[in-house]
Amino acid sequence: MRGTTAMAWVALLSSACGGSTSGGAPTDGGAGSGAMGGSGAMGGSGAMGGSGAMGGSGAMGGSGAMGGSGAMGGSGGDSTAGQPPPPDPNAPPASGATPTTLVVRKVFLGDTNLQGQQDAQAWRKYGLNVDGLLSTKSSTNHCMPQKGANKSSIQTDGDNGIDNSFGSNLLKIIASLTPNPTDELNATIAAGAGTWLIHLQNLGTGAAQNGVKAALFGAAPLGSAPSWSPAEVRTVTFESVSGGSITSPLVTYPQSYVVGGTWVGAPATTGKLMLAIGLGSATIRHVRAVANITGTGPSAKATGVISGVIDTEEYISEVAKVAGQIAMELCEGSTFETIAQAIRSGSDIMKDGSNGDPSKTCDGTSIGVGFEATAAMLGSVAPAVPPVPDPCK
Repeated sequence: MRGTTAMAWVALLSSACGGSTSGGAPTDGGAGSGAMGGSGAMGGSGAMGGSGAMGGSGAMGGSGAMGGSGAMGGSGGDSTAGQPPPPDPNAPPASGATPTTLVVRKVFLGDTNLQGQQDAQAWRKYGLNVDGLLSTKSSTNHCMPQKGANKSSIQTDGDNGIDNSFGSNLLKIIASLTPNPTDELNATIAAGAGTWLIHLQNLGTGAAQNGVKAALFGAAPLGSAPSWSPAEVRTVTFESVSGGSITSPLVTYPQSYVVGGTWVGAPATTGKLMLAIGLGSATIRHVRAVANITGTGPSAKATGVISGVIDTEEYISEVAKVAGQIAMELCEGSTFETIAQAIRSGSDIMKDGSNGDPSKTCDGTSIGVGFEATAAMLGSVAPAVPPVPDPCK
């Protein structure tokens, strides 16, 4: 049965990729329970954060609330299109006295709109213009697509230059194996699986404020369905902090800000952050978080997006562990290479977040997802989760 399952998986990948079409990733999980973490549905370790949590960025699309020609993107042709709005230099400092913690209760992977309705083009509205380019299938200032990739699919951006090859290309592969992946993922979160937390230490009520101290955590599984009450305490994953300390989150935005009512998780001074998201233990870099937040403290609610870049080869090495759990023959050789090549063909950017040099082969995959969050209480740190064994070694 293991061999049959393995061959069925490869057949589905081959069918979905179609040779010349852009590739995708496998189920990003395997057996087990959990949402986007643990040993569960979409793999990885930890909740939806692993060693990070939820950073990200972008617009929520074309002319919508978090996009369009106003706050987040614009319709112009310059490199600011699809970027989060800059801070207001004259805004007062954030001075909220009560910390605000938001727990993500729904994630939108790109196959549905924010109302949960199936929409194959929804990915176009989730993410950020990571590389600063407005790319089309005819663009010449773009990294070279990987062998077997569909240039048109790889180079065509979402709304306002949003880079989201995960939603455009890899999600098709996931959907061929797990119908309605967003619905499946949110069902596991609603059952108590791990998710993400956004903690804003001093968020005030003003529509413009600077110096919001923010941190991102993975929320450990509850073991039962959450109440989604503002008083519900959510334990933080050990993997999303340093040294097991709640005061030392790995992902922080000490100078995030609010402009026009939109909170922007500005990147660290280095311009990039490293964190793990539960897509087969993928690591997303160059992340920022952008959200429309209403209320503070126990009354807070938010809708937003995360965005970043996955190192394609790094991701493939993690997917190999998942594949090996299904069948050992998927660890290496021509069978696994088919899977690996499908993933590679979704590469649309350089892994350092840059783009524009056609002499370089794309070695990164852009990703953007939407989220919906409500207030919760920040708890203590959960015990460390043992690493998932690598059956291929």
